[in-house]
This record gives sequence, C-alpha cells and structure tokens, in this order.
Amino acid sequence: MIPRFFLKGLAESLKYKRQRNGFTLIEIIIYVALASIVLVAVLQSMLLVVGTREQTRGQTDLHYAVRYGLERMRRTAWNAQGVNVAASRFQTNSGVLSLLMSGASLNPTVFSLSGSRVYAREASGTALPLTPPSVRVDQLLFTKLTATGAHATIQILLQATDITKNVPKPAQVLMRSSVTLRQ
Repeated sequence: MIPRFFLKGLAESLKYKRQRNGFTLIEIIIYVALASIVLVAVLQSMLLVVGTREQTRGQTDLHYAVRYGLERMRRTAWNAQGVNVAASRFQTNSGVLSLLMSGASLNPTVFSLSGSRVYAREASGTALPLTPPSVRVDQLLFTKLTATGAHATIQILLQATDITKNVPKPAQVLMRSSVTLRQ
C-alpha cells in the first residue's frame, strides 16, 4: 500500500504542474542571454570572414593590376629597337622610360609616373593609364643594367598600394622585372 501523505504530495505536485503553462521571468532572461551570446559570437565570426575576404580581394586585385602594368612595359620594351636615353630618367623614384619603336605610329613609346598612376604614351598620342584609379603607384624606377653598345637590359621596379578599401593596413606590392631588348 502507498502511504496517504505520499499520494497527497503527488496530487499537489501534479496540480501545480497543470497550472504552470509558461516560463518564468528568470528562465526567459537566461534563454535570451544565452541566445544573445551565441548570436554575437556567430556575427563576429561572419564579420571576420567578410573582412578577410575583402582584404584578400584587395590584395589580389592590386597584384593583378601591378602585374598587368609591369608586363605591358616588359613586352613593349622587348619589342623596342632601342632606348632613348636622353628622354629617359633612370634611377629616380618617378622614372621615365622612352623607347624607340619600329613603326612611326608607336615611336617613341613613353612610360611614366604621373600623379599616382603609370601612363603609356605612343608617339604623339594621348597618355593612357596602365594602372586603375584604385591603385596608387608609390614608386616607378627604371634601371639600365647594360653598357652602351650591347643589347640594352632594363630593370623595372614598381611599388603600389591599394587605396579602395578603408582598412587599417592597405595592401601593398613591390614587383620587379628585367627585360633585354631583342633588337
């Protein structure tokens, strides 16, 4: 047999549970606090991923832009017949490279740094930018590596910074390449 006081306590317990249909205020506060902590942690992780992706994209875009400008200068110099030394500026931060080309429509082809962009001008045409507005060229340096009389070898150094993003540490790149004129 089950003692009577036990049954009475069980009946009161069941009655209390039937009357309780919701959560207490303390339980709601605890659930909201835990949900907020989890939500903040997930949100911070997502923002970190997005920020890292944007920084990586900026570095990649900068690398491609600088690589394009450098490769264009290399290809043009490789096809040139000579270097116009009098019109070129070597060993200066904002160098100028004037190349003697075979066709009158290309002669001379001049690469220069104006403001913060690299420009190419063919003959008396308009100077066209080789770097996009999102890239600030900090240094363009041409170095003549060979003596007069030999096939001219030019070293090109290009340093640039990505200026599109408002990040604490903007992406920077320094590239250098050498080319020997084939003529």
